[in-house]
Amino acid sequence: MKVSKNRALALSLIGFAMIALLDVTTTYHVSFLLLHLLPILFVTWYAGATWGVVLSLSMTIVQMCSSIYDGVGDSASINWYLDIASDLGAALLLVWMQSRLKKSFDHVNRLARHDRLTECLNRTGFYDALESEFNRAKRYPTRFSLIYFDCDNFKQVNDTLGHHVGDKLLARVGVILRGHVRQVDSVSRLGGDEFAILLPEAAQTAAYQTITHLRDQLDSAMKAMKWPVTFSIGVATFDTVPETIDKALEMVDGLMYEVKRSGKNNIVFRSF
Repeated sequence: MKVSKNRALALSLIGFAMIALLDVTTTYHVSFLLLHLLPILFVTWYAGATWGVVLSLSMTIVQMCSSIYDGVGDSASINWYLDIASDLGAALLLVWMQSRLKKSFDHVNRLARHDRLTECLNRTGFYDALESEFNRAKRYPTRFSLIYFDCDNFKQVNDTLGHHVGDKLLARVGVILRGHVRQVDSVSRLGGDEFAILLPEAAQTAAYQTITHLRDQLDSAMKAMKWPVTFSIGVATFDTVPETIDKALEMVDGLMYEVKRSGKNNIVFRSF
């Protein structure tokens, strides 16, 4: 389940306020620690450990006020402070454990959706991005563009300079692509030396500006490293959503192969 940070904060604060109100207005002594932990763990997962700590401290204040109001709290008793401190310690420990678990979860999720060599999205991650864009474009009709390209003469680099140089080249391509697109764009290595870029809400003019800039950056990097590599690029702008994701990739892949057949090292644009 995807929950934005602001939404998680709002839900957690509402839940916490309701539990706190119940805690303070209850006329008999009942521990609401477990109920308080629910919004604390929720906000830690979706908004971060800092907010988990804030709610934990707030929980402690609520417990102290409720205990004194009910007449069961004794501010002169060391045991009362120890009880409060133990509840706070338990909450903070759970916040720490939850934040560690979230970091591990995010790390594993990133590994599952990203290519380790280039740090771009892998095929699975790119399909997820395309599916989201397809769904959005169906709800709010808007165009988007896809860029598909591969590295001309890449096999020659592997054969003459070694696979370690080929890996270095691909990693460099990944750095350039990720560093020169918008935050909303999705960059993927689909396999081998083939890359794809999703440009949401990008008409052909915007796609042209993006790919020409990227091509200049890529060409400069190849020349600087004296790698005999150019790029065959297909760019498809979709005014309507294709039938399937595979169909969209097939269409833009076909444009890239048009460039291959006509001599490589060029760009073909088309609107569908």
